[in-house]
Amino acid sequence: MQFKEVPSENYEKYRHLFAQEHCPQTFVDSAFTYKSVPLKVDNEENPTIAFLDFTFAIIIVGDPDILTDEEFLELVSEGVVVVADKEQWLPKLLKHFKGKLIERRRTKMSHEHLSLEKLESLKRPLPKGYSLERIDKETAEKLPNILQVHIPVFFGSVENFLKYTAAFCVKHGDKPISLASSSIPSTNLLEM
Repeated sequence: MQFKEVPSENYEKYRHLFAQEHCPQTFVDSAFTYKSVPLKVDNEENPTIAFLDFTFAIIIVGDPDILTDEEFLELVSEGVVVVADKEQWLPKLLKHFKGKLIERRRTKMSHEHLSLEKLESLKRPLPKGYSLERIDKETAEKLPNILQVHIPVFFGSVENFLKYTAAFCVKHGDKPISLASSSIPSTNLLEM
């Protein structure tokens, strides 16, 4: 089966395919808004499988049973995170990756259960020598690798990171030690 990359001007035609419970909508919305992630389909007119290819992960919709074993392994390689409908895709994933498969549950967050009173109760002054600041270019470039690993993958550059996210950090002196930011370019949906 040959997958075709959808030209960015045609992305909207396929957005409805990803309006499913298992699809993390912050990632889907960012991919469709900025068209920064390749969208691939098996058939441009009537797709039975479509996926967003984040390189290290794919968000996939459709019927895995139409794929031969070889096509499945070409699409889903070892080491790639697969976000898919569990009932449809898990049996095929287990068949090919039994013993190597690590299942991770994604917690669905919602503002509906957000309690500002609870958040206010957690607020405390920082210890002496620590500060909370909005991230600027100079600070973003000083972030330790562990805190900036998502920047080149999802934003491409520090400039885009600062343009498309809300980002704050805790510093000890002038050294950033903690980061809170959206993990992907934000749209009307935001995931911190």
